[in-house]
Amino acid sequence: MSTLGTQRRSPYQGLIPYDEDDTPFFFGREKEIRLIAANLFAAPLTLLYGASGVGKSSVLRAGVIPQLRQDSDLVVIMFNTWQGDVVNHLRRVVYSACPDVSLPSTASLSECLITCAAHFHRQIIVLLDQFEEYFLYHPHDAGEGSFAVEFARAVTQPNVPLSFLISIREDSLAKLDRFEGSISTLFDNYLRLEHLEHSAATEAIVKPVDRFNQLLAEPGIQFNIEPVLVEKVIEQVQTGQIVIGDLGRGQVVPRSAPEKVSSDNIRVETPYLQLVLTRLWDEEMKQNSHVLRLTTLSLLGGADQIIRTHLDEVMKYLKPDQQEVAAYLLHYLVTPSGSKIALSTEALAHFSDISLSRVENVVDQLAASNVRILRPVTAGETDGKETWYEIFHDALAPAVLDWCVRYFRRPTLLERISRPALGFVLAAIWLQSISTWPVLTGILRGSSLVILNILVVMQVYSWLYRLVRPKISLLSLAGLGGPNLGLLLGLLLPVLWYTSTKWPEGALGAITSEDYIKYLFTLVMTLATALICFFGIMQGAGQFTYRFFKRFDSGFYGAYFAICILIIILIILNLTGVISPWIAF
Repeated sequence: MSTLGTQRRSPYQGLIPYDEDDTPFFFGREKEIRLIAANLFAAPLTLLYGASGVGKSSVLRAGVIPQLRQDSDLVVIMFNTWQGDVVNHLRRVVYSACPDVSLPSTASLSECLITCAAHFHRQIIVLLDQFEEYFLYHPHDAGEGSFAVEFARAVTQPNVPLSFLISIREDSLAKLDRFEGSISTLFDNYLRLEHLEHSAATEAIVKPVDRFNQLLAEPGIQFNIEPVLVEKVIEQVQTGQIVIGDLGRGQVVPRSAPEKVSSDNIRVETPYLQLVLTRLWDEEMKQNSHVLRLTTLSLLGGADQIIRTHLDEVMKYLKPDQQEVAAYLLHYLVTPSGSKIALSTEALAHFSDISLSRVENVVDQLAASNVRILRPVTAGETDGKETWYEIFHDALAPAVLDWCVRYFRRPTLLERISRPALGFVLAAIWLQSISTWPVLTGILRGSSLVILNILVVMQVYSWLYRLVRPKISLLSLAGLGGPNLGLLLGLLLPVLWYTSTKWPEGALGAITSEDYIKYLFTLVMTLATALICFFGIMQGAGQFTYRFFKRFDSGFYGAYFAICILIIILIILNLTGVISPWIAF
């Protein structure tokens, strides 16, 4: 248990699917496990389906497989890698499960399975998990040698100790029609996995804590959970209670009338239950508490608030520019219908037109242990040499989509500061009209002018950023609110102050409206031209280094810093009077 103790710090699983190692903490599905195992012996093909996030993978991995492995007459094969060449990858999995069997490399999938079964004189059970992804990655799979043909042959082999289980999302059941003509018994044996009942949910809350006390708690320390908390959590995470809307916010579904729901009719959203319990456990551990309390749930805003803010909380680990990249990458990892899809970092870089190094950096951040938005999966056709990534859990799919929508609808830095800044300018203008102190008037006019200049710079910059935003090439340079924008403003503001006030000639308050309009027009045109030219230079330098050294960032950032140094030199030359200002009236 020492290995288990070093890996597990909570009795609850969160959004991480249960695996075989997590079996001691998996409760609430005993009846379903027995039923699924019995069906595997009764028929050559079992169809297990259920809603997204109901827990099909966890039931198979932490429940069915450990029970089947207790029988030495069985060979259990788990398969869920559907990207790439499915037939070859499944054949390799069969080879690894039957290492002592000599199989020719040209053997078909059905031949491999039949040979293994005959050699071991044991029944082979193949569990095909997340089968909906097969249709996602192979929408037109057909013909000799395809998985559609090979799988149908394997299932329909007579008098062979082979049995298969297809685990699939309920909304993808209609796609199984692809096999209906070749597998006559396709829908003869099917099971629907429901959300947890009230009694099963109670076990899933209470029993993991008891098991944690037995296996992992320090001597003399016992963890407990308040009974009233159990009922409150079940009440708040029952099906239909939490809805992730288009804006990425969990919403309590309004009821027409406050009716008492019988505990026999309650069904619980499994992933939300685990998410809430994990957050409660972590919060109690921070407070050195050994009791999971209802007051803690209330302080956190209830299950609705915990679920609503989960993605926002973990995204805070990313920097602003990394969040921008993440928003574009996640857009490609979830389909509009809410299904997860795995892609390699190379494919993500190609689709989003973001440099590979930046994609890899952000993907690593999203897959970190303290974030866990993505997880790596190995593509079958690359023999493990290429890593693909997918979102951690189906339950995250709608939240990810809504977070992306909400992220791109967020107010920019310019929108956040423009109203108070313009309010200050109007107040300064009013004070100038009533002030009789020349020094104060000059300071107010100069301050107003500088603030307006800042807004102009940011508006031009924001316009240029939106212009190139689909390619995200300026992301590192832009990232409104990031340090790079501050660097640019820091470089440009001395120029703006000098050219707008004609400092140090003492003409701080001598600028007329006509002069300012002329200056503003010149400033906008100069800044727009400069930014476009700078962007073109950086892109050209990046393409040059990419062509010869396969490193776009080297040239891009090299040109960026060279331009910054040039601007600093020009500012120094302006302030010392060596050259005249390049923006002048």
